[in-house]
Amino acid sequence: MNTARGLVLGLLVTGLLGCQDGGNGGTESEVTRLLRPIREAHGVPALAALVADSDGLLGEGVAGVRKWGDPTLATTTDKWHLGSDTKAMTATLVGLLVEDGLLTWEETLGQALPDLAEGMDPASAAVTLRQLLTMQGGFRDDDPAYQSLPDPPNFEALTVREQRAVLAAQLLALPPAAAPGSGMNYSNFSYIVVGAVLEAATDQPWEQLLQTRLFAPLGMVGCGFGAPASPGLVDQPWPHQRLFGVLAPVDNGPGADNPPFLGPAGTVHCPLEAWARFGALHLGIGPNANLLAPETLAELHLPAPGEDPYAMGWGVLDLGSTLLFTHDGSNTMNYARILLFTEPKLLVLIACNEGSEDHAVPAVDEAMKALVEEYGSEALKALLE
Repeated sequence: MNTARGLVLGLLVTGLLGCQDGGNGGTESEVTRLLRPIREAHGVPALAALVADSDGLLGEGVAGVRKWGDPTLATTTDKWHLGSDTKAMTATLVGLLVEDGLLTWEETLGQALPDLAEGMDPASAAVTLRQLLTMQGGFRDDDPAYQSLPDPPNFEALTVREQRAVLAAQLLALPPAAAPGSGMNYSNFSYIVVGAVLEAATDQPWEQLLQTRLFAPLGMVGCGFGAPASPGLVDQPWPHQRLFGVLAPVDNGPGADNPPFLGPAGTVHCPLEAWARFGALHLGIGPNANLLAPETLAELHLPAPGEDPYAMGWGVLDLGSTLLFTHDGSNTMNYARILLFTEPKLLVLIACNEGSEDHAVPAVDEAMKALVEEYGSEALKALLE
C-alpha cells in the first residue's frame, strides 16, 4: 500500500525511456542497460518501466527475473502488482458514476449508504465522497479504535462485496479519528468505503465495475486482481519479502496479497502497457481520452487544501513549469510508481516485484533519476539539479 512519503518523493523525477530485456527475444535497449546495474546494486528481483508522451509509447522494458532463484526472465508483457495505485482507478469509477447521475461529489455517506445510515456516527455520516476520496474524511488506518476491524462473526464466509459493506458499517459506526476536512489522513479504509458506495449505487461488485467501466473501454488487457502469478508456476512475477535480510519469493495464495475486500484501495495488477492506457486517460491523451469529460478530470485532479496536497487517488506537486500527479503503491511485497507530468505531457511507470523500503524504494528512486537524466526534457532535468 502507499505511504505518504511516496507521494512527495524526490519526484523531482520524471523520465522518459524504454527498455527491453532478453526475455522478450529482442536486443537489449538503452533503458535496460540503465536499469540493469540499478537492479543488481539494490538486489531486487526485477525492475520494469514504461514511458509515453502525447505522441504515444516512447519505450518500455524490464531487467531481472520473475522469481528470485529461478532463471525465468521477466518480460515487458508481464503483469505487475500496483498496490495503492489502484486508488486512482477507484476514484475514476466514482467520476464515471457522477457523470451518470448516480452519485455526486458532495453526497454524504449517510446519503450514499442509506441501508447503513441508521447505525452511523453522525460525524461519519456527514463525511462527503469528495472528502473520502481526497483523504479528508478523518479516517486513519493506524487509529487504535480501528485496529480490530473488521470484526464480525463469520466474516470469512461472506462474499467480498458483503465484507466491504460490513467493514463500512463497522467503521462508520465510529466517529472519525480526526475532524473531517481538517487535513490529509491517508487511509485505505476510506477507499474500501468508496468501494462499498460504488457497489451500493450500481448493485455490482467493484471488481465487475472496474472491468466493465474502465478496463474494457480503455483496452486494458491483462489487468486483474491480487497476485498475478499462478500457484506454483513462474508464469508471472512473484512477490518477494525480506526475511531476516534475505530475499524470499512468496508463492501465490492467501499470503501473496492483501485480502480481496481491500481491492478498491490496492489489489489491481496490470501489464505496463495496459496501465499506461489508464495514465494516458488522466493526461487527456490517446484514443480513449474522451472516456471522461474534462470537468470530471479536473475534479479528480483537484487537491484538497492544506499541507500534503492529495487529489482523488493522486498526490499533486506543483513543480513550477509542470504539475505532477503521482502515486506509489505497495502491498509490502511489490512496489509500483506512476508519474504524470502535464507540461510537457509525460507518463512514467515503474514497477518492482519486491516492496522493501531498504531495497525496492531506493531502486525505484534511482531508476527514475537515471531515466530523466538520460531521456527527460531540459526543463525536467533541471528539477534534479
